[in-house]
Amino acid sequence: MQRIWIALTPIMFLCLWSVGYVVAKVALVEAAPMALLVLRFTAVIAIMAVLFVILRPPYLRR
Repeated sequence: MQRIWIALTPIMFLCLWSVGYVVAKVALVEAAPMALLVLRFTAVIAIMAVLFVILRPPYLRR
C-alpha cells in the first residue's frame, strides 16, 4: 500500500497543479480573488483534517 501512494503522489500533484490555473482563470470571471482564496484554503483544511483522522500520523498518537 505504501508503494502505491509513493508512485501515485507525483501524478496526483501534477494533475492538481495543472488544473489550478484553468480553475482560477474561469472562477475569477465570476468571483472575487479573496473569495477564491477563502474557498481554496477552507477546502485544503477540510481535506487535511480528514487525512489526519484517517492516516493518524505518529505525532498525533498517544
